[in-house]
Amino acid sequence: MTWSHWQVPPFTTSVFFVLGVLTLYWVTYNWLISWTHTRRLNVTDETVNTWYGLIYMVFFAFAMQSLIVGQSDS
Repeated sequence: MTWSHWQVPPFTTSVFFVLGVLTLYWVTYNWLISWTHTRRLNVTDETVNTWYGLIYMVFFAFAMQSLIVGQSDS
């Protein structure tokens, strides 16, 4: 939803979109870290951060692309 639909500049919507993506990542990462600490799993925080960040970004990129595939403005 950018300029042609809501008359809102694309920069404004992009900023809020990116902030939402980062907030969702940070909240779910903190939940995952607290879950691993509660279960006393032998995994470092850096390992969880690396693998979860990789999985999160790959999934997010494919999810966003699957939403716009076949549209005229994709």
